[in-house]
Amino acid sequence: MSRNVVSHRLRFRAYSGKRLEIPTREYVFEVDGREVILTGQDSERIRDSDWLIFNIKGFARSDEAWSFGARFKHALEFSSASMRVGINTGIGQSTLSLSPNVRSELLAQSGMLVRDNIHGLDVFEDAPNIGFITGGARGGNTYINPAAFLQLTADLFKEINSLSDSAQNILLLLNFALLQRDSVSQIVFAFSAVEMLGQNLSWSENQKRLIERLTTIAKESSDYEEGERKEVADAISRSLHRLSLRQGVFRLLDALNLTHLKIVWDRTYNERSRLIHGLAPKAGVDYSNLANKAVTLCGYILLRALAEEASVRHVVDEYAEKFFKMHQDLLD
Repeated sequence: MSRNVVSHRLRFRAYSGKRLEIPTREYVFEVDGREVILTGQDSERIRDSDWLIFNIKGFARSDEAWSFGARFKHALEFSSASMRVGINTGIGQSTLSLSPNVRSELLAQSGMLVRDNIHGLDVFEDAPNIGFITGGARGGNTYINPAAFLQLTADLFKEINSLSDSAQNILLLLNFALLQRDSVSQIVFAFSAVEMLGQNLSWSENQKRLIERLTTIAKESSDYEEGERKEVADAISRSLHRLSLRQGVFRLLDALNLTHLKIVWDRTYNERSRLIHGLAPKAGVDYSNLANKAVTLCGYILLRALAEEASVRHVVDEYAEKFFKMHQDLLD
């Protein structure tokens, strides 16, 4: 008697900031010898969908599918950041779901086993009667070259075995900034992404000793009242516990051999500050030029930081210069 062989399917659903210019409802490409079937949502042509759904079938074990999926997810995030696309790969939660009673009723009436529509990775035993709830957010209609984007994803899959926590954070921050559609949001999140990365850095050991020394001097200064000394010592210790945002960014630029961008950062950041500290964007003002400068500058810095963390520096270098090139109007 032959046994039924269980086959597992990997389904990966991601939200893209730019659409792929594919006029069909299905597009098949290959990643590491496996066939990947890309579709849009709601049976739309892929070019009309902001959601990208990747199905990869034929895994013998679920852990094999999960492992492939995690690596594919990183590769997609990497290619998205490199090509200035912006993608949200989710955290494995459902955006649409049905109650167990409704699900059972659908199975009884139609024979369809309806699964939740997961935003992110989903692995399950494959069967011909599996269906999904559809629907979701819609975005803009900026298009990218699908062949180049998907080929870069496939190439990166082969070269990336794992990514450090820092590299994953950089990809998350850059993709999140790229996903913003409003100019002001792009400006805010692009700068915030670099500032957050800079806050991972800290004072040198010599600087820490100097801060401790200043704190001790404040505590022991006999010319002042004890309560005043304590307040000053606490203020020094508290205020200098971490680098300021600007100090953190400058420390990051030094570490990446991008010291020449400090002047550019200050100049562009000052433009950002005039906008933000004006309490609100002015009606009718076009901030798209500043948004482009912010995303270019911050994206370039983040990709250079990624090059230090990943094993594919040659890829990062190429795409940083291609999609985040520091044109002279930004440097002047």
